[in-house]
Amino acid sequence: MQFSFSKSQTPPVHIGQASFYVIACLFVIFVNGAVPFFGIPTLGQAVWTTGFSQSFANDSILSIHAHNIGAPHPAAMAFGLAGAWLAGVFIRLGLHAADAYALMVACWLTLAFWGAYRLSRALEVAPALSVIAALGWGTMPMVWNHAGYSMLSTGIALLPLYMWTALRFLDAPLLGHYGRAISYLMACILAIFMDGYSFMMFATGASILAVAWYWRKRASWLHLGIHGLCFLTAYVLFALYIGRGQYAAADLNFFRGWGADLGFFLIPSAGVHWFADLAGWSRPRSMREYFGDESVWITTFCLPLLVFAAVFFLLGKGRYKYPLMLILLFGFYMAMGPSLKFNSLKPATETSLSMDAKYAIAPTGSGFISQHVPGFKNMRASYRWAALGVFGAWALLVAALSRTQRKEVSVAAALSLVLVVAANLPNLPQRWELQKSYRSQFMQIDQDLLLSLGQQLHPGDKVAFMPWRNDFLVNYLASKLDVVAYNIGGDKNFEDARRFWPEILKTMPLGGIPDDFSQRIVSLLRSGDADAVVIPYVDMLWAAHRWPYPAEGREALRPKLLELSASPLVSVAEETSYAVIRLKPPSVLPSTRQE
Repeated sequence: MQFSFSKSQTPPVHIGQASFYVIACLFVIFVNGAVPFFGIPTLGQAVWTTGFSQSFANDSILSIHAHNIGAPHPAAMAFGLAGAWLAGVFIRLGLHAADAYALMVACWLTLAFWGAYRLSRALEVAPALSVIAALGWGTMPMVWNHAGYSMLSTGIALLPLYMWTALRFLDAPLLGHYGRAISYLMACILAIFMDGYSFMMFATGASILAVAWYWRKRASWLHLGIHGLCFLTAYVLFALYIGRGQYAAADLNFFRGWGADLGFFLIPSAGVHWFADLAGWSRPRSMREYFGDESVWITTFCLPLLVFAAVFFLLGKGRYKYPLMLILLFGFYMAMGPSLKFNSLKPATETSLSMDAKYAIAPTGSGFISQHVPGFKNMRASYRWAALGVFGAWALLVAALSRTQRKEVSVAAALSLVLVVAANLPNLPQRWELQKSYRSQFMQIDQDLLLSLGQQLHPGDKVAFMPWRNDFLVNYLASKLDVVAYNIGGDKNFEDARRFWPEILKTMPLGGIPDDFSQRIVSLLRSGDADAVVIPYVDMLWAAHRWPYPAEGREALRPKLLELSASPLVSVAEETSYAVIRLKPPSVLPSTRQE
């Protein structure tokens, strides 16, 4: 059964194909945990992001700076504005922040699925097989296992969409096809305001395609000029938004520590993929034995995909295979970081997550790029370049599905893609329970913390949380209560904000409780720089990632609270997870109060 909307050349829509498309897209959304009212993909980054979203919503639908956090200046988002802004729209429509976040991710994944489908169709793949190809991309561990890094996940998911706009632009003559150039520019702007890592992957992959098309005389020098102008325009807009040209680069030891060990591509980590665990193929890994953090090894397994991509590179034909192979090779080359590692273990005496060159097998040569080339030197988590390599491998496999290939090649490629999907999936029941627990924890933050804090703070209050840290949880609390907090989550964000803080607050070390802690609080209140000071007993970074969180700071802060309670100038209201300090009413303050 089929129906058609018009007599144009648009092919008719098959109900069966449309149903298959919708089911496959919903499955990708489910695997990624973006199911509003039931589960959310992550907790910590959802709390962090929706703090910005709520602050945008407090102002207007057009706001792109947060006024509730990072005072005294409005805060720009270091990354992820495209996601946070959309979540803010959903919050204004009445959704709870958790569900707004889930719906936002679901929307971007839906667009990403469509982009992967459109790219497959552009590679001359049949509609049903294009749906399988999009399903294969949306279930890559590089996509779903980066959910804990917020818009990094959606940025990687959108790579096929970005690359499709590049192909459309490069394949068309410029005269009469201005819309393709505009859509390419829009993709560049979306990419940089979604996530910097995937923006650089897009820029690199698209540049490889552009040079290849020019070399084959399929694109002109004008195509190359507009290509460069699109990325430059996106970069300038982002620089104007954040107020700087770039953030400080990390040293090479960081790049090396977060470079992918070759073993991570070949052997899956325990507890990540259901099939590998069932077959006994996976192996346990931890930060005690490897440099970097767990994201380096739980996202990078791709052996089945690499094997099939290599096979179909040799068997297939077409104009795409060599540029795609170059994208694959460059992505994995950069993912290794400055040094070659193969089962390179951390010495028992080494506690740093970064890695000295002496612990690696040999240099890869990419260190010069990571140190000196703009954009590349900000890609400090080197392993994430593997997303570009995985894209190249996936696209090679998709190209083998094309109608232009021999039938036996396309049938074998389709079966291979199904096997890749099966190998990549997580333990779905276990993951679903985790995603449901994230939403429950988010709701519990409201019950345990937000409601009581709302009794102590009033909209518009200037508030300092002391001692200050990388305060992820403050983003949400301050914005939801509509107060104005100096604190803000995100290492780049709090470094930007700290430059303009009151001296009393700025000179305190991160997480520090100096001897004059109580006196600083009193001075901050008496100066009028703060209406209230909140002393949290929980770590406001890690409590955003796991709630309830133990009030482990209570005992260390107890002597300071006793000093403040004895002061004739301030009142102390103590709750389970925090204390709030305010000046006493003017009628009871000593006559020496500062004006």
